[in-house]
Amino acid sequence: MDSNIDFMPPRLRSRPRAGRREGASRPMGRIAGSSSVRRSRRGERRVSLTVLKEPPPRRSGRPLQPRRRPLGRWRALALIAVHILILLHVVHWLTAERTMAPVVLSNAMKTLELGQINPAFVLFCILILTTLLFGRFFCGWACHMAALQDLCLWILRKFGLRPAPFRARLLPWIPVFLALYMFAWPTFRREALAPLLERVWPAGLAWIGPVQPFPGWSALWTTTEMWSGLPNALVAIPFLLVCGFATVYFLGARGFCNYGCPYGGIFKPVSKLAPGRIIVDPDKCDACGMCTANCTSGVRVLDDLRVGGAVTDSRCVRTLDCVMVCPQNALKFRFKKPSSQGARNAAPQGQAGAAKPKRDVTLSEELILLVFFLLTLFILRGLYDIFPLLFAVGIAICALPIGWKLLRLTEDDNVRLHRFQLRRAGRLRPAGFAFIALSALGAGLLAQGGLVRFHTWRASMYDDRVTVSRDLVFDLSAGVPEEQRRAAAGALAHYRRASGWRSGGIGLTDTPSNDVRIAWLSMTLRDLPGAESAMERALSRAPETDAVVVGLAEIILLQGRHEVAIERLREAVEANPRLHESQEMLAALYFRSGRLDEGIGRLLTAQKLRPQDASIPHRLAIALSQRGRTDEALVHLERAAELEPDAAALRYAIGAQMLDAAGRASEARVWRLRSLQASGDRR
Repeated sequence: MDSNIDFMPPRLRSRPRAGRREGASRPMGRIAGSSSVRRSRRGERRVSLTVLKEPPPRRSGRPLQPRRRPLGRWRALALIAVHILILLHVVHWLTAERTMAPVVLSNAMKTLELGQINPAFVLFCILILTTLLFGRFFCGWACHMAALQDLCLWILRKFGLRPAPFRARLLPWIPVFLALYMFAWPTFRREALAPLLERVWPAGLAWIGPVQPFPGWSALWTTTEMWSGLPNALVAIPFLLVCGFATVYFLGARGFCNYGCPYGGIFKPVSKLAPGRIIVDPDKCDACGMCTANCTSGVRVLDDLRVGGAVTDSRCVRTLDCVMVCPQNALKFRFKKPSSQGARNAAPQGQAGAAKPKRDVTLSEELILLVFFLLTLFILRGLYDIFPLLFAVGIAICALPIGWKLLRLTEDDNVRLHRFQLRRAGRLRPAGFAFIALSALGAGLLAQGGLVRFHTWRASMYDDRVTVSRDLVFDLSAGVPEEQRRAAAGALAHYRRASGWRSGGIGLTDTPSNDVRIAWLSMTLRDLPGAESAMERALSRAPETDAVVVGLAEIILLQGRHEVAIERLREAVEANPRLHESQEMLAALYFRSGRLDEGIGRLLTAQKLRPQDASIPHRLAIALSQRGRTDEALVHLERAAELEPDAAALRYAIGAQMLDAAGRASEARVWRLRSLQASGDRR
């Protein structure tokens, strides 16, 4: 604590305190015993301090006690309310089958990439604007991930663990990198990079992946597929454990927010401009440090207050923990001009409050850890179709302090990980051996994942050369060019090496998307049993994927097993009625086999799932007409004409034919007139 800065009221600054020489530094407490100084192997000074037996003397003579305010309870209630709203959203979707599109901030990517304006994009814009004014209140009061980390921190403290924040220079920029990757990279790749490569290096397009043209703007406010793109329980539970307990344990409170949240990568720089700040009344503050000690975001509150009189650290999420615990009621949330908050960077070293912040890692160590993070993220993202981006990020940022501890074990005589003594007096302890063994196991699994990714990448290079059409693949009597067959065989070899060990590969498990490609390539080589086996494996891992169910049924139909295809489709739609494509294909197979009533039932289910699809009521009308239910058929034809006005004339003409067949000539004339009118309106 710098003795040149004193927040003591002016009336007390002119006279020394009792028991102190005038001009002497303020005592920090009565220390029992003395401190010891030693040097590490790198020559750094290490000072071990004894614990204070008594609290530091207060101006008022009162013992140091944090104030208690109800804000903590209000914040807890706000976070609970957020989860109740999420639950109500899910319940509404389950009961009404159509609900508001998911309000997940990652869906805002679809607006920039696909032109879909959705509730998530609107919310994201609102949050950026409110952050520009008030700071990161959303992160502290309404983010479900913040609630998860606060809960995990509370549980760890109940077990006597108080994780210290992991402090670094470069690594806190990871969220900004992730934000650029998620929200800026797709547009940059489509609008700038792909056109440039197409002109100067066409072969380079294969390295950036397929690029689709911008489809134009559209709106998506409601959906029947709320869970589309979200992980299932087998992925969600480990994800929450990693991004909750693991990040808090290894990186400190709000470790995921500080090192892995891409949305924070946008909110952080925006909050720098926010006038809403935590400010200090210097006449009340006595620099007790309670604010810094109780900040769950790892902000050095007192250091910021010394410099500019306000908290300027972008990690501040406005939980108001510091305001709640201040014994002197010296802190408040107020609006302050951002221009006066840049003093931290401008203050020269050596002046009060401008002390260089301490870091846990050196710059060279940080560069090593940054490369390790990027490598881990590259390997894990999408591995086995299990790890989505944020799950991979959570594991990769937890690997940072683990790698740092391994580096310290090679240089320091004494190394601890919370309550575990890894190394003492230059000798590894049992906990240290266990830590190294577990780290080696994790590194081995990561290396295995790297091999799987390598073979998947090599397979995709061959796969890109397979350009046969769907019609050619499904026409078993047609021949496939030899060049296409060689490319398909090369892709198959690498895909199979990347498969799970039970399928003869090197992976821990199969990858459903790879199995789908194996099925397609096997069909290209006319290996239908191999294609069916691959789709069965994909279906076992992804039973809720419409395309996999339909693809398996198509392969079975090519082998002439009509009833088996019907049975597989029926099992799939009974397990998950929301598979609308499977419902429609099953209806078509029922119609083909003369089971009209069962086919009509499947189409009615599909219509509930896709009420805006004009082809479903059209097919329903045809089937109902064949069953003699002409009036019901006409209702569905009317609906199809409303959904697709360009084809209204055709549907009215079909309705007239149905009425003629039913012997209702006068009504048929009316429908023909409507058909002529619709044709004239179209012209």
